[in-house]
Amino acid sequence: MCGRYYVEPDDQYLELYSKAQRLHKLPLDLPKAKDVHPGENALALGLSSKGVFPGFLTWGYPGFQDKLLINTRIETIQEKEIFKTSFEKYRCALVANGFYEWDSKHQKYFITGKDKLFYLAGIFEPKSKGFSIITRDSYGELANIHPRSPIILDQNQAKAYCEKSLDYSALSSLTPEQILQIASNV
Repeated sequence: MCGRYYVEPDDQYLELYSKAQRLHKLPLDLPKAKDVHPGENALALGLSSKGVFPGFLTWGYPGFQDKLLINTRIETIQEKEIFKTSFEKYRCALVANGFYEWDSKHQKYFITGKDKLFYLAGIFEPKSKGFSIITRDSYGELANIHPRSPIILDQNQAKAYCEKSLDYSALSSLTPEQILQIASNV
């Protein structure tokens, strides 16, 4: 996955965003449609003692020698010590309306959900509140564009993932083509 995704404040997004602002006692403001880049804050779902809740995290998981990691491969997430604990304890689902991929000829593609809003599986580090998006080998039409893609979740899968009831095997095998639309020349 390339390092950029898109959010648009539709009714569902605004409901989550407003709830996160109230929970974290932040000033109420209205978000604008925008691309989210590494280093920026993003709306995410996470798990607390009260259940799954919305909050804000920063894109960039603290890595070796202070390097920020923006993507984590599902194939090695349980093996690498740097990610293992976060996958077991600190899962998040990033709220998105689309993401970008570039093919080998640098053609840009915009991938959206047929249901407008979807989630990207992630992990976060609790001290820095930095997150990384979990990626996998691409599948279906996406494989013709880029070899990697984020793990995409619908609303129910996002909740199950954050609650840890969606295990490694289930997460690794998700192929939600039914929620994707691909546009080129964007």
